[in-house]
Amino acid sequence: MDITGNKREDVVKAGYKQTEEGVIPEDWDVKKIGQLCKLINGRGFKPFEWERDGLPIIRIQNLNGSDEFNYYRGIYDKKIKVTNGQLLFAWSGSRGTSFGPHIWYGAVGLLNYHTWKVMVNEDKIEPSFFLHALKQLTKFIEDNAHGASALVHTQKWEMEGFKFALPLAKTEQTAIAKALSDTDALIQSLNQLITKKRQIKQGAMQQLLNPYDKGGELKAGWMVKRLDEIAPLQRGFDLPNIKLIKGNYVSAISYRVATKSPCDFSCISCARDGSFNSPLTRSRI
Repeated sequence: MDITGNKREDVVKAGYKQTEEGVIPEDWDVKKIGQLCKLINGRGFKPFEWERDGLPIIRIQNLNGSDEFNYYRGIYDKKIKVTNGQLLFAWSGSRGTSFGPHIWYGAVGLLNYHTWKVMVNEDKIEPSFFLHALKQLTKFIEDNAHGASALVHTQKWEMEGFKFALPLAKTEQTAIAKALSDTDALIQSLNQLITKKRQIKQGAMQQLLNPYDKGGELKAGWMVKRLDEIAPLQRGFDLPNIKLIKGNYVSAISYRVATKSPCDFSCISCARDGSFNSPLTRSRI
């Protein structure tokens, strides 16, 4: 299975061909990342090298929007110099945020360690199409990362060996990239709208649920009650974990269920021997 999820044993239809990475259109090809770009690693700047002025050092947090920089004024290799619009790839970072491809939209700076400067071979691939391919590859790497750690990383040799399918015609690459970029822009605008509506709702709730007027007096028709006067609280009990019993018994809900969002009802016990053992009509959750 390749990074797009295609199965190699898929039935080949007219206009398509079988490749080692799956079934693709006849006018597409399979390439390795290393055939399409050059990956240049950043430099590990030491704290004693940091200055208050000079060229900004582009770190992981700067790729996520932070405008706090350390600066460098010494001699450096021109390969790590980054200009506006440069494609970068954070090869070690947080899952879903910093790890993966980024476009640098900032002043000229120097690339820090843990990030590659991606020099795209534009004779072979359209940079905008390559960006979307790297985004898909990022999800593939994250989904296949071992363990539940929030940090994900990949090595250069591994990255250069990843394969993906692409159309040979640059015009088709550009058209696909534009369609994907337009979709991303639409999703971003909808997310911004949702955020705005949530803020409006939050403001309305604060106003509607405020029992006091501008003078600090309780509004007419409102009253103040203690929480335990309207909703008495009862803590759970420590139940003996002898063995689980299946059947129509009252459910025992654990802390692990209640603290998950959404709740994970897969770990609810129907009953525990020696605690709840009276058959009841069980309600569907």
